Amino acid sequence: MQSSIPPRAAEAAHAGRLIDAIKIVRAETGLDLKDAKNAVEAFLKQYPAPPAARSAVQRGAEASPVKTVLLTLLVAGAAIALLLQLGLL
Repeated sequence: MQSSIPPRAAEAAHAGRLIDAIKIVRAETGLDLKDAKNAVEAFLKQYPAPPAARSAVQRGAEASPVKTVLLTLLVAGAAIALLLQLGLL
């Protein structure tokens, strides 16, 4: 894969560390901030990160419905236990 940014910057970009990627591009190429940012964005557009390499923030948007239901049941159970303990239920 031939890229227009340094390999370390490509690795950082694929790991979701865009600021680090931009800093590396600036340090190794001498580009200004705007051009370095554009270079990293163009790289990611041409070579998107594989799904396994996406950041936790990006993966968080895909939370499993099963996890959501289990968490809701856990919170509801804890609330009921607390109300029973306090004698309010």
